Amino acid sequence: MHNKLDKNKFSQRLGSWYPKIEPLFSNGVMDKIYEELKNQGRKGTKITPDKSNTFRCFRETPIDQIKAVMMGYCPYHSVINGKILADGILMGCSNHKDYLAPSLQQYYRAVEEEFKEGLCFPCVKTKDLTYLSQQGVLMFNSSLTTIVGTAGAHQELWRPFTEHMMKIFNNMDIPIIFLGNDAWEFSDCSNIHYKLSHPASASHRHTEWSSEGVFKKVNEKLEDWFQKPIQWIMETAPF
Repeated sequence: MHNKLDKNKFSQRLGSWYPKIEPLFSNGVMDKIYEELKNQGRKGTKITPDKSNTFRCFRETPIDQIKAVMMGYCPYHSVINGKILADGILMGCSNHKDYLAPSLQQYYRAVEEEFKEGLCFPCVKTKDLTYLSQQGVLMFNSSLTTIVGTAGAHQELWRPFTEHMMKIFNNMDIPIIFLGNDAWEFSDCSNIHYKLSHPASASHRHTEWSSEGVFKKVNEKLEDWFQKPIQWIMETAPF
């Protein structure tokens, strides 16, 4: 099969994950995905996140440092003040200085409740979630792109990619936190997993999202394996 994509270019975008994902270039899966994305772009369809951030989650969490996966549905499909909200990291919205996405607000409130009984003055609710990525949490969406204004538009397009990733994760035997029904459908492919509703669903219902103690459970699992637990919310020294 003739491959149209420049694998060298993608090896840079995927970083240390490239050898594990390379089979999808050899068998043409990535060609099909990018052919469809390019076709949509030619028609004027706006796709999110920016193409430079499509594989950002893999670059931020090198494969040899991974401890856990948090897996959602698709990137934010919104444009706020003329800027794409999605930044390539699950729930991250670092493209915007003054906007904290509702899903992320729900996440912080729930984690603060789980670890700090809802009161943590030094806690920092940052829009940039690379602090989790750099602790070994792969912040992954089951589709890496979507159409602006349409949630889940590329879910089926990325399915072969996500199914391949699930096999990789399962071989690593790492905890996976699935957020929402659309992510749950992949949970049967994982040995160690936890299922939660998506924080966005609580925002839509105007209720409070619960983490159900899952982040403590993941930390307990890591400690059992003699690994450093994850700091799920950043803290700074008190003023």
